[in-house]
Amino acid sequence: MAKWEHILDLYDQLLQIEPSPMVAMNRIFAFAKVYSKKEAIKASLDLEKKDDPYHFSLLGYLHAEIDTKKSIEYYHNAIGLAKSKKYKSILQKKIEALL
Repeated sequence: MAKWEHILDLYDQLLQIEPSPMVAMNRIFAFAKVYSKKEAIKASLDLEKKDDPYHFSLLGYLHAEIDTKKSIEYYHNAIGLAKSKKYKSILQKKIEALL
């Protein structure tokens, strides 16, 4: 079993034992590594965390190679919700890399 497949399997197990929105988001990241970002976008539709900057950051990451405009929009949403100046700066750099 490859590294990311093993990590995805562990997140699947963790979701059964201790479900949480953060575990679900991390699982989607691992899912993207195993299958594809496009498939992970479909899988992420169940994640409805409209007030979480990490959720929008994940969506920005997943869309970066598929739809740059949407990716930037998600990163802007994440910046609007982020509390840390450092995290906002990181997200801004991700946007600049897409331009």
